[in-house]
Amino acid sequence: MPQARGFTLIELVVVIIVLAILAVTATAKFVDLADEANEAVAKGTTGALAEVIERAHLFWQLKGIDGQIADLPDLLDGTVNFNNAGYPIEAADLSGSQTNTILDPVNANRCARVWNAFLDHNPELDSSGVGDKQYYYNINDGVFRVEEPVSGTCIYTLMDDNDIQIRYNTNNGEVTLTGV
Repeated sequence: MPQARGFTLIELVVVIIVLAILAVTATAKFVDLADEANEAVAKGTTGALAEVIERAHLFWQLKGIDGQIADLPDLLDGTVNFNNAGYPIEAADLSGSQTNTILDPVNANRCARVWNAFLDHNPELDSSGVGDKQYYYNINDGVFRVEEPVSGTCIYTLMDDNDIQIRYNTNNGEVTLTGV
């Protein structure tokens, strides 16, 4: 009579160990991919923000402006404000306001409005950022959040990695990426 042959306990344990090793290897690779994706988003966003800030500054120069100006016509929707150095410090918001005459130094709300105006809410700002105007931010899980500005520098922190920050210095227009 032929005997039915199954797997021995040792064979099953070996298969489970091999599967566990594969799972650990795949998880480590997935974590690396997530980190790489975060860095790619941050690098792409930094480049986009730097480009639009530079273009706005060039527009300010071409208009022959000498000093600060509120609601510069013909740029975006005509609600962008510039400081004395010719860099954006304010823009319209989602509250329906079509004028922004504030020429004060930046705060978190103004940093959020610059981000939203020039990047068109993409990536979206998280509602956990500093600032008291909820409509400047995405309500649900934004990609970046706004921090309190330091010495005229807007700070946008990646939600998935607090070490990665995009910094926009409104004093000289420099946009930098830190933490990568």
